[in-house]
Amino acid sequence: MGTAITATFLAIVLLAGVASASCENGLEARSRQFSLVYWDTKPAPIGPTHKRKIALMWDRMALALATAARIQRQIEKNRNLRAILSEAPVSLQMSPNGSIEIVSAPDRMTQSLRDSLRSLVSDLKPRQASEVSLYSVKMARSVRGPEKEMLLRKLRTLAERRTEKASQSSLALDWVHKDCNVGDSDRPTLFVVTSRVAGRTTYSIMSGLYVDRRDALHAARQLSAEFQTPARVVPIRLNGPLLKNVFPPV
Repeated sequence: MGTAITATFLAIVLLAGVASASCENGLEARSRQFSLVYWDTKPAPIGPTHKRKIALMWDRMALALATAARIQRQIEKNRNLRAILSEAPVSLQMSPNGSIEIVSAPDRMTQSLRDSLRSLVSDLKPRQASEVSLYSVKMARSVRGPEKEMLLRKLRTLAERRTEKASQSSLALDWVHKDCNVGDSDRPTLFVVTSRVAGRTTYSIMSGLYVDRRDALHAARQLSAEFQTPARVVPIRLNGPLLKNVFPPV
């Protein structure tokens, strides 16, 4: 009887430890005009619905990044908005339920302007992340498995740049993935996109996810010169599975 009670107690303790292993997963996007922070809770790795919860977490994070991209692109198109926010940048926070709040704004920003900005930001949030495309640098045309491994070895220094903490202020919108396992900076410096067509699996070696095409073109020129390999800019549809693939598995 005592042994059974002890075993049950240990099982409960172990499950509690697994459950408490959940931590935060999110991103921070920053430009000269605004910043947006998003945090979500990483599900504990237990139960039959764990994979589904993980997928939904990445879907929500992709939506946050898509929202930040749309805000930045609207700022670039709207000269008056850009002028106002360049003088008085604002800080936004997006919650997993999709709500967006202004958490920090200059004292001189009137309540009317604050309300207008909140309404604009809410209107810019897409219904799905896949409504937004970013730009990436494709380091090679579709390759097979052995070629993929050779190229990844050649580009290994890109993987080492994932956790660079320095802000990349030259970008129209700089953003980093934040995770309790990797810390405050996790950048999409090197990742692989898998495609399967007519029963044939090929791999595309990619670097970066940029909001502004000009930033991607600049990166492509630098990477081509550094690694002596072709590099071209391609649009890439944003969604949860993409981000889950880009960053270390959770």
